[in-house]
Amino acid sequence: RVLTTASKHVQWNGERFIHWAGKVDSNTQVAVQAILSSYKVEQQGYKFCVGLQKLADKYTPERLKNACKRALEYTPHPSLKNIQATLSLPGYIF
Repeated sequence: RVLTTASKHVQWNGERFIHWAGKVDSNTQVAVQAILSSYKVEQQGYKFCVGLQKLADKYTPERLKNACKRALEYTPHPSLKNIQATLSLPGYIF
């Protein structure tokens, strides 16, 4: 399983994750940059980035960008759980 997960990330690097996030919006890009720069080894942040991409498949770009914006208002290094919790708030409209 570890090899399978690792092989999925081979095609990705920090620059590609940042570029992808920039297509969503600047808040999403800032969140990705913050996570990648918070680790001594950039690859440790890839799990966050892949999780964020999965959220992008589930929610509209507008909701994702607003969730990232809200998370960044609370902390300079948001977690995936912060963003996911905001997205799943019942009745929360973006």
